[in-house]
Amino acid sequence: MQPEKKAPSKEIARDREIEILRYLHVFGYLTAQQIAALVYSHASQKDRLARRTLQRMEGANLIIRKSGGFNAPDHHTLSEPGACLLSSLTGLNASSGKDLVREISKHRDAANWAGIKLLQEGYNIWTERDIQSVGESARNPMRSPIKNVGGKVPDLLAVDSNRLVTWVEVEASVRGGRDLKKLANWLINTAFPISGNRIPLNPPADDLWLDRVRFIMTEKHIASFPQRLERQLMSLLGPSYQSEFWTNQIEFHRVWTNESWTGFENPPL
Repeated sequence: MQPEKKAPSKEIARDREIEILRYLHVFGYLTAQQIAALVYSHASQKDRLARRTLQRMEGANLIIRKSGGFNAPDHHTLSEPGACLLSSLTGLNASSGKDLVREISKHRDAANWAGIKLLQEGYNIWTERDIQSVGESARNPMRSPIKNVGGKVPDLLAVDSNRLVTWVEVEASVRGGRDLKKLANWLINTAFPISGNRIPLNPPADDLWLDRVRFIMTEKHIASFPQRLERQLMSLLGPSYQSEFWTNQIEFHRVWTNESWTGFENPPL
């Protein structure tokens, strides 16, 4: 029995480049560290491999690099030739991201990290780009069927094999009291009616069910946001407040790491 032949290194490199183009199409723009987490997650030198591949792709004019400046990472997006190549190979209606990288958003960076983690957990995702797209978007076949629920727009959505949806909220700034109360009312009255029954989403997403809300926390908000939200829920619900119910419906995650916790107890520090 002859040993199985390995794919030539050039073929492997080309496959990695196409994979990166796909992810840039999905997320809009990504850093080298994010590419490493998506494409080279099992490699011991994943960051170095990602940087080397991105340099090669930039040299071939497949991607555009936006310099991050002082103490900020560079971001990468599809160029026109890269988008054309991806479209020709996959049938996707890809387009250049040159306009996306004119202004890099820390909020979107955090949402992208959340999406990467959910992909690694086995979910399918709709990114901020999918949710905000209207009409004939560049990603029309994968466009999110959910734009808002009860007037609230998600930062990212994930769906599992049972059609249960995780709603992602990025907490990148401090919510004022009025905004926090509005969020708590949405959780109580729209997202998770206190009956405990999951609610089907509106058409064309009526085969999906909202399962939980995952809050992505920056370091600035870890110590205070969960407790402030719990106090607001307790204030609105009074004696009917059930901590066990909300522990099952709400997750808090520290952005840029894999640390997570549920309920309203103090986060891991």
